[in-house]
This record gives sequence, structure tokens and C-alpha cells, in this order.
Amino acid sequence: MSSSSQPSIHVEGISKCYRIFERPQDRLLQGLWMGRKNFYREFWALNGIDFSVGQGEVVGIIGRNGSGKSTLLQIISGTLAPTTGQVSTRGRVSGLLELGAGFNPEFTGRENVFLSAALLGLSSQETEARFAEIAAFADIGDFLDQPLKFYSSGMLVRLGFALQTVLEPSVLVVDEALAVGDARFQKKCYDYISGFRKRGGTILFVTHDTGIIVQICDWAMILEQGKTLDAGEPHKIAKEYHKLLFGAPESRVEKLAANFPEAPHDDSDSVDTTPASEETPSSAQQSSAQQSSADSPSSESRRELRYGSKAVVATRIGVRDEAGSTLSVVETHQALEVFFEVEYRQDITDEVAYGFIFTNSKGLEVFGTKSGFYEDFLPPRAKGSKFECRMDLRVPLVPGSYFVSVALAPRVPNGGEEFFDFRFDAIELKVIGTPKCFTTAVVDLNAQLSHRSVDS
Repeated sequence: MSSSSQPSIHVEGISKCYRIFERPQDRLLQGLWMGRKNFYREFWALNGIDFSVGQGEVVGIIGRNGSGKSTLLQIISGTLAPTTGQVSTRGRVSGLLELGAGFNPEFTGRENVFLSAALLGLSSQETEARFAEIAAFADIGDFLDQPLKFYSSGMLVRLGFALQTVLEPSVLVVDEALAVGDARFQKKCYDYISGFRKRGGTILFVTHDTGIIVQICDWAMILEQGKTLDAGEPHKIAKEYHKLLFGAPESRVEKLAANFPEAPHDDSDSVDTTPASEETPSSAQQSSAQQSSADSPSSESRRELRYGSKAVVATRIGVRDEAGSTLSVVETHQALEVFFEVEYRQDITDEVAYGFIFTNSKGLEVFGTKSGFYEDFLPPRAKGSKFECRMDLRVPLVPGSYFVSVALAPRVPNGGEEFFDFRFDAIELKVIGTPKCFTTAVVDLNAQLSHRSVDS
């Protein structure tokens, strides 16, 4: 994925296998048998990971719990050895991987700063010269001279991140560390990350927050069962992650099977590290894309990602004005109606919920709502029944390109796939006009300003 000829991080064929012993005595038996018989089962936390990160890039890794994200970052940071494969990095790599990693809970914050800085290559004089900067960034007050065992999780992260800011690394590796900080500290961290990036620093981080992925990443990747499920543009990966969480389990299996035709297994501790090939759309996918284009009366989107059981489907998605004319370009604060048609392709015995989402060109959700908020649901009906769902509003968006997503779901999910039809970024909508707000704003609230004298 890297656009740089000399990447800051290059990961090739990385795999990590753990031996799982079911009983305590199995470890002893394994030693006694000297490998002639195995008393363990293999667990592949990672299998065949390949990617490169260019200098100055920000890359996000996202995935469900247990997918191998933290293991991968530990290997890149050098705190864990891979079973197979290799990692090469350029420049100093600084990692913020776990709460209080490398800290001694019996030492004070001040003592831990000097100890950790020494382990990272700073002399005591260098640490002393920068200590005031570290203390100011951490902002934990008198606790700096208290043992770490009395620290909260947020205080540990503050101290750990503050230490990293003065090391002047070339590569910063962060594993969910910012999730426990308060809003003020998170802003301070993101300001630092922004400046670090402008100075040419490379950032690789793990998160579950798709909003952060689409806001600050150059590209992102999804890990699932220790393998690369997908990688690419942040907005695309954010949608794929949603599908991973809420789509049918068999869709995940199918995609992994497409990338890795053979299941990993090798008693000699070696694994197949062949990189995943580019996916070729199947005839079913092509047919779905053609159908999507035919279904949309407004400007269809090439970014659309669609999934669901298709027991109930959304068709003919569009935007129209008060006169009923279909639009693909609207003005800020123009009154309009977003709509889509619904068709039951099976007999439906429970109520059906529906919803709308607006996202900007980066994939950041700027507005979303669903019928459940209004206690408005489509009724149970027989196969072939049709409805039209609508949302009336005045567009508060600033000029730019936006995308409309629509969704249909059972009112009460009963296991399996949670959506009948979810059409991410189904149509594109252009907004024009001259809003009275800052150019950095996302919405124009149509505010009215005034003043009056209050002199006595």
C-alpha cells in the first residue's frame, strides 16, 4: 500500500504461532518426549501479513478483538519475535503499546521517566533537560512523585505518551492508548500527532474508532483471524469493518477463503506467506452493481458497498425537491426529500426498521437517523409488498460532495445477519451555495447574529 520507494516500515510474511497446552503437565511431557510427540495445539495469531508504510504516512489497523492487531504492533516495535517473516524499519521506532508497559509500579512517575528514557537511549542529562516538557504534557500534578501503583489508567497513558513526545522518533506505533484519555488530553495527543506528521513522521496505530480512521489515515487495513481481510482507502475500510461486525458470519469466511485458499497448518513451524491477491469481482457482484445502478434515480455512487440478507431490499434511492423533481445537486438550506423504495422479497412476519446516513467525501458520518427514534416501522406483509421511505429536511451541509446511505433491518434482530439491506454510499449528492460559516465547518446551522447595547 505504501507510496514511498523507501518505506519507513516493511512487513514481509509475518506469522506468529503460539503453542496451547491444555493441561499443566503437558509442558513437562513435551520436554520429556523431546519433540517426538506433540502435547499442544497450534494457535496462529498472525499468518502471512505483508505491507509497507511510507515515510510520513498515517496508517490505521482495525479489527475485532482477538484478530491479531496488538500482536502485530508488538512485533513491529521489536518487543515480540515473529515465528516467520521479517520486519524492517527506518529510523527510531517509538511504541505506546500497553498501559504502563515498561514501567515499575513501585517507582514514582519521575523515577519511571528517567528509567524508561535511559532504556530508550537518552542520557540522564538529556532527560533532565526535557523533564519539564514531559511533566507539562502529562499534566498529572503532584502524582508525578507518587508510585505508579496509585495511578489511574488515564494517568498511566498520560505519562507514557508524554515520554514518547520527547524521544523524537521517526515512527510512532500506538495501540489503543488514546481510548482511555479524557477529551482534553485526546485533543493534545491528536495535535501532537498532526505536528509529528507534518514533520515527516510515520504513524501506525490500532483503533476501533472508524471516525478516527477516516479523519487522519492515508490508508487502513482490517485484520481478521490473524490475516489481512482488506486494505485500502479509509472510507472503504470503515464500511467493510461495519460489514464485518454486523454482516453474516459466512461473508467473513468467504472473503478469508478467497484471500487464503488453504488453511494454515504446518508442523514444522513454517507457514504459507504468499500475499493475498487482488480480488476480482464475481459475476454475482457485477450483477449486484448493475442492479444498484438501475435502482438509483439520482447520481449513483461508485463507492457503494452493499450487504444484507436481501429478504427486504432498498431500490430507487434518490433526492427530490418540493416540486417532486429528482436532484443530484442541491443548495445549502434547500428543502428536499430523501427517499427510497422498499420491496419484500420474502414473507415478513415482524416490523421492519429503516434509516438514513449522510457522510462526507472522507467517509465521516455527518448525520444519521433511523425510524426507531420516531416509532415508525414498516408493517409485516407478504412477499411482493412495496413501500416508500422518506426523510424531509433542509440541507444544513456546507458545499461539497456527500453520500447517502440507507438501511433496512428487523425491528428485533433474531441472530444471523442484522440487516436486510445496507447500502453504504448508495448515491452521491453535490451541495453548493454560500454559507455563513467558517470554511472548516461541516454544517451551516443557519444562525442569525445580532448585537445590542447594554450600557447603563
